[in-house]
Amino acid sequence: MAIGSLGDVVFEVGDDKILTFSGMSYSVGARTTVHNRINGRPLVEYQGPENEEVSFTIKLSAFLGINPRKSMYKLNNMCRNGVPVRLVIGKTHFGKNKWLITKVSNTIEHISNRGQMLSITSKITLKEYAKR
Repeated sequence: MAIGSLGDVVFEVGDDKILTFSGMSYSVGARTTVHNRINGRPLVEYQGPENEEVSFTIKLSAFLGINPRKSMYKLNNMCRNGVPVRLVIGKTHFGKNKWLITKVSNTIEHISNRGQMLSITSKITLKEYAKR
């Protein structure tokens, strides 16, 4: 059963395959400029919203029916190619715009005695890709 997606990476839970995310963090911010004043406190000027950011962790495990190496390379290439994608949670688009993968940090946790990657934890960082 699909529980969401990041582009064509589908988060799902089934009898033979589990690919989910955890530890999701979502942040919003404002762009400001500070104007220093003589003998007074600085004046803060609001300039508009910052691009929103999301981060989460994905467990890529052969024990959960996933090919860790293939999945890791797919996420890495999505980041390297800079293609904006939709983030869907449930049946709803998360955020108003698409998202750009700005960073993928991979931790290889288990390797077989034949050198196969069995388990990888990937931390994904996304930035809102605002329309022009």
